[in-house]
Parts: sequence; structure tokens; C-alpha cells
Amino acid sequence: MTHIKVVDPQTAEGDAAEFYKEAGVSLIMQCFSPRPDFGKLVNEAGNIMHFRKGTLSRRDHEAIATFVSALNHCPF
Repeated sequence: MTHIKVVDPQTAEGDAAEFYKEAGVSLIMQCFSPRPDFGKLVNEAGNIMHFRKGTLSRRDHEAIATFVSALNHCPF
């Protein structure tokens, strides 16, 4: 249960709707819906850190993220 009042993806309009279109409607992204300008920056930073070409492949990043989520008992 979230304690953040989020914008419902089904009824989102304007900047929030555009943010959902770009970032998706996962629960993690929904927490940024009240401030889609900030959410966009967080999403862009995540994409740069995790999915830019570098030493580790995207597959490696996804495997590490999955492992860390499992360690933290994260539902995502």
C-alpha cells in the first residue's frame, strides 16, 4: 500500500499522462506521478546508469538488479 498520493494511470492527463507514456505505469514510476518533471529525470538517470553501453551488458545489469531485488525481498 502506497502512502504517496499518485496520479491514476487510467485518468492521468497532461504532464502525468506524458510521463506514464514515456516511463511506464509500474508502481515505482507511479510514485513520481505527482512530480512528472522529477520522475522524467529519475527515469533518464536510471536509463543512463543501467542501459548505456559500457563494461557490463544490459543482461548483466538486469541480472544484478534481479538478484539485489531478491535479496531485499522486493516485490518488483
